[in-house]
Order: sequence, then structure tokens, then C-alpha cells
Amino acid sequence: HEDEGGIGWLTDNWVNGAPSLGWHDTLCYLTLPVILVVSQSLSMRLLSPPMEDADPQVQQTQQVLKFLPLLIGWFSLSAPAGLGLYWFFNNIITTGQSVALKAALGMSNPPKASDKAA
Repeated sequence: HEDEGGIGWLTDNWVNGAPSLGWHDTLCYLTLPVILVVSQSLSMRLLSPPMEDADPQVQQTQQVLKFLPLLIGWFSLSAPAGLGLYWFFNNIITTGQSVALKAALGMSNPPKASDKAA
């Protein structure tokens, strides 16, 4: 059997309803992708502008972007753990910087396009 990469090692060869690595090791491995999905979801919630009074295209884009954390979590299943750690810490640092800058500049929300035109 040739090593093809991906998450086949996680999903294949289950014995009596248990993963081939055992539950403990499998759950330990899945911890980082779950933490990554949660942190990305919180980051998007903190940094997304409010959706009230937004045009339908912006609302649709925001709805599609809600699935991005799940996609990143899926990618992290087949990426080396170091890359998952990088994604996590980069997400925490950039979110922290953005929140700190908004607080320092007194911006709770970005200005609307109609406010810029006036």
C-alpha cells in the first residue's frame, strides 16, 4: 500500500468501531484542528462588520465566509501539525492586533460607504 497522504490514515482501518490509532491518540490529534476552527470562527465574528443595513451581496458573502473556518480545519487534518500551529498563532496575533488597533483608534465598526461620500 503506497502512502498517498491525506487523512486516509485517520479514516481507514477502523477495528470494531475504533480508529486504528485508538481513541486517545486520535482525539489528541484532532484537538488542534478543532481549536483552529473555534479560533478562526471567533476571529471572524469579532472582525466582521455588522450585517444590519448591509446590501444582499454583502450578506451573501458573509454567509459563505462562515464556512471558511470549517475548510481551514479540514485542510489542517492533512497538513503537518507545525502548519496548524502557525495558522492558529497567526490568527490569534492578527486578531489581537486588529482589535487593539480598533480600540486605539476608537473604531467600533468601519465607516459605511454612505458616510465616506458625505
